[in-house]
Amino acid sequence: MRAGDIFSLINQVSGGIGYSLLPGWVRAFSSRIERLPLDARYGSHQQITVLMLSSRERDPNLLALAAACRLYGRGGRATGS
Repeated sequence: MRAGDIFSLINQVSGGIGYSLLPGWVRAFSSRIERLPLDARYGSHQQITVLMLSSRERDPNLLALAAACRLYGRGGRATGS
């Protein structure tokens, strides 16, 4: 079975239609699904880099993004509005 978006997939899994591999951030969207962690040997990590033009380094939106990235990188929880 296929789902067109992550929310449809979450609804199918929570409805008992099947199982799926879902990223960890999905837990913020639904408490109705049971999450079983993968064995450590199957885990993966990603490194994401934010690049911006030096002419925009004082842009308030980009400064906020950089601050949220730093917080998240230190293990904090970045929240959005």
